[in-house]
Amino acid sequence: MLISNAQRSETDGRTGRQEQNLKKAGGHGMFKHILIYTDGSKLSRKALVTGIKVAKMSGGRVTFLYVVPRLDPMIFAEGYVPEPDWMDNYESTTRDSAKAYLARAEVLAGKSGVTCATRMTSADRPYKEIIATARARNCDAIVMPSRGRKGMTAVLLGSETMEVLTRCTRPVIVVR
Repeated sequence: MLISNAQRSETDGRTGRQEQNLKKAGGHGMFKHILIYTDGSKLSRKALVTGIKVAKMSGGRVTFLYVVPRLDPMIFAEGYVPEPDWMDNYESTTRDSAKAYLARAEVLAGKSGVTCATRMTSADRPYKEIIATARARNCDAIVMPSRGRKGMTAVLLGSETMEVLTRCTRPVIVVR
């Protein structure tokens, strides 16, 4: 986000015009609570940074959501069933990565002065959890990457962003 020819407030980085708009709105920006969906991808990090900036400018808070996708053994090549240990290792490794990523997101939000919460869950289709979490936590908007996964994972899981865009009633900010 680039704001040109503007003086920034020393307290929180907002411009004078942004401060005036917040005062007119009763001290609150448009988004009081933003859900930021992340999957650990590089583009997901851009969405995370963008979501934090939007929350800071509007005086809001964020909830970071990481959905660990469940893989169905039946989706593999015909006749191939992965070892049970492989599935357990996949889930364990993915959960550990998700926890570490969410911890880094908390630090980033804290450095920006934005209040945050985190949530990690598993689902067959992450878009359902994204929409359900936004509803349950009463989020005003969702920030998410335009795409994240590559290769077979993307083929198997489809476009979660497209599903959220077509099914969600809340504003969705898509970061490319």
